[in-house]
Amino acid sequence: MMASVVEILLFIPLGFLVVTYSLSMWVSRCDPRRKAGAGTQIYWLCKEYFWMIIYLFMSTFVSPIDRLFGGRGAPVSLKKDGGPLIVILHGYLSVPTHWLILESRLHRRGFRNVFRYSYHSIAGSIEEWSSGLAKRVEPHGENGIILIGHSMGGIVALWAATKLPKGMVSKIITMGVPFEGTLMADLAITVNARKLFPYTPEIENTKRLLDELDKDVELICLWSGFDELIVPAESAAPDRANRKVEVRGMGHTGYHFEADVSRFV
Repeated sequence: MMASVVEILLFIPLGFLVVTYSLSMWVSRCDPRRKAGAGTQIYWLCKEYFWMIIYLFMSTFVSPIDRLFGGRGAPVSLKKDGGPLIVILHGYLSVPTHWLILESRLHRRGFRNVFRYSYHSIAGSIEEWSSGLAKRVEPHGENGIILIGHSMGGIVALWAATKLPKGMVSKIITMGVPFEGTLMADLAITVNARKLFPYTPEIENTKRLLDELDKDVELICLWSGFDELIVPAESAAPDRANRKVEVRGMGHTGYHFEADVSRFV
């Protein structure tokens, strides 16, 4: 039984990575940001594969424990002198447990009011998730709110920011977020993931909200030309961004563990 679990943890991410990376490379074959030496690309692939195994391990074994002890969906409660409320939003098919490392980094920097928000990315809609988030955090935004989102979570963060009172959200930090859609969404097996394809109503509304976002809200976007799920890569670095931070060689899963966005808070 254990051997079967290990085989799944090893071979599913390998197959997924090979297929998605090959397709993304073919679709964006003329993009110079995808070009690198063979050795460099193999290293990046191996690194992303390693992070995918850790990702699945945390989903399978760590997440139930995290949920049992209140890490997922725990009530928002502010600590005095703990800084602003920092909300971390996971992406599609992810869980809050994947952001334990970032939460720990933020705590080490003195930020104690960190909330890993949970939503069901298969059921519901971006409108429902963002409305629920806004209602959840608005009563606790007296010291300001910073939203951190990965992939679909970044879009939820943007939508939620526009639903909160002016001046409450001071900063949005995103990682690998397809603000203008991603061609890889066409390969998705669920409806919600396919909504991230360019020119869908959800993506068109996201671009409109980007244009309407309060100019006082600082938008910091981390993106990577190697991200196998964001094609074209510049979709994750919109013109509205105050800072566009390219993380060279970063795969879509690697953001969970390698991208230390605590330095941008």
